Amino acid sequence: MEREAAPPAPAPAPDKPAAHVVLLASPGAGHVLPMAELARRVVTHHGDGAEFTATLVTYTNFSAAEHSFNALPPSVSTAVLPEVPLDDLPADARVETRILTVIKRALPHIRDLLRSLLAAAPAGVAAFVPDVFSSWALEVSAELGIPGYIFCTSNLTSMHSIIHIPELDKTTACDCEFRDLPEPVRLPGCVPLRGADLADPFQDRTDPVYPLMVELANKCLLADGFIVNTFDAMEHEAIAAFNVLSDRGGYPPAYAVGPFVRTCSERRRRQPAGIPAGRVRGENQQRHRARRGGMGPAGGDPEPRGHRRVPVALRVELDAGGRGRGRAVAGVAAVRRAEDQRGDAV
Repeated sequence: MEREAAPPAPAPAPDKPAAHVVLLASPGAGHVLPMAELARRVVTHHGDGAEFTATLVTYTNFSAAEHSFNALPPSVSTAVLPEVPLDDLPADARVETRILTVIKRALPHIRDLLRSLLAAAPAGVAAFVPDVFSSWALEVSAELGIPGYIFCTSNLTSMHSIIHIPELDKTTACDCEFRDLPEPVRLPGCVPLRGADLADPFQDRTDPVYPLMVELANKCLLADGFIVNTFDAMEHEAIAAFNVLSDRGGYPPAYAVGPFVRTCSERRRRQPAGIPAGRVRGENQQRHRARRGGMGPAGGDPEPRGHRRVPVALRVELDAGGRGRGRAVAGVAAVRRAEDQRGDAV
């Protein structure tokens, strides 16, 4: 009796194409460099066998960012949007006015770029991540069916104060500047903020930048989520309170992915606990101590935590067709911390 032939082995499943993320940094090295770091983490920190590629988009070239661009992994490409004219702006226009005008006028270029990436990327574009200043671009990503997430390089209290501005604008007198508010601004889970502590572009309602900033705050609410440079140990109550508001549908969800820090230098790690990180040396250091009345708990400083660096591994999940929170349609980008380990001083 002849033995039956074994069935042929199944063909290996084709490799799943890498999910592609597009990140948009507002003009200025202070916006470009943090976004470059996020791009690096997106493609290098992942789990469950997922792979990612990214395109970092900027509005113009900045020499300060060249080193970071050169250090980016090969899976991060870069693109520069065409320059837009600003000749019609007054010579004394604020820098924020110029930045926001560039962003609004560049929207057609952003649309063209996203369309080309949608056509070229094997898996399409899984997520679009502008920073806070570029929130207008969320209209374009929504138009193209790409989930959009705001990246806030500051903390959640700062992000919450920005998106609260439209409500504050409606409920306070038009002739009253925020710096003159008699009562502090109270946000759930956050420390009370004096009106004068709100961002400077919000402090003069007669300045052309003010309506632009209010519009910016409204555009932020188009996001499917906020990726925030914060962590639970720093803003536990603020994060918990914001999550409650998000679950009720008041705001998009916030993902705490911080802190974004560089590993401390050997010199800094060798310093005794209690010495400030700035260059306060010798006579200047003594004057600093005298003004503060000492260092450490006795001088009003918090108890040293016993460590110098906070290594954090980010886990990025982009699941096409996954469970979406908010208005995500084509997929979900949920950036969260998978590990928050604190190393002891070396």
